[in-house]
Amino acid sequence: MKKKYKIHGEILLWMLVPIYSILIFFLLYFLFFPTIFEDTISYQTYEMYNKYYKDEPLVVNITENCNTGDDMEKVGCVYDYFYNNFQYKERNKTVLYSPTKAFAEGGLCRDASAIYCTVFKRMGLECKYLFKTGSHVTSAVWVNDSYYYICFLDIDIMDCVGVW
Repeated sequence: MKKKYKIHGEILLWMLVPIYSILIFFLLYFLFFPTIFEDTISYQTYEMYNKYYKDEPLVVNITENCNTGDDMEKVGCVYDYFYNNFQYKERNKTVLYSPTKAFAEGGLCRDASAIYCTVFKRMGLECKYLFKTGSHVTSAVWVNDSYYYICFLDIDIMDCVGVW
């Protein structure tokens, strides 16, 4: 009778080895490559931001003022608006400011990127978020069959060399 239990115990042990191996693999994977998981969460957060703030008066105003001409002219208009009105200001990096608060008090790259994409999506342009080094976030808008990177305020809209 004891031998029967020993055999079942060994079989159970060998059945658990693959399960434990898989769990250890995922634990190590997210330990050494956390950005893949974080980017997914971040992207969803920014997409929710787009939906929540798409009808905010500032976003509507920028959209209405810049929604003329071809797509490249629209992108240039939005970029010019940011360049002339948005100030970069260090602050708590865990919170995204509303568009109105970010323009009034200053904001980070994440605030600017979220507002850029909210405006571009409201105009019907495709916009994506790029999560690069550390907590830096920028956006890219699809115009004329290619993506143009919006490199915050002090870098030309067409030239993001050195940012990544």
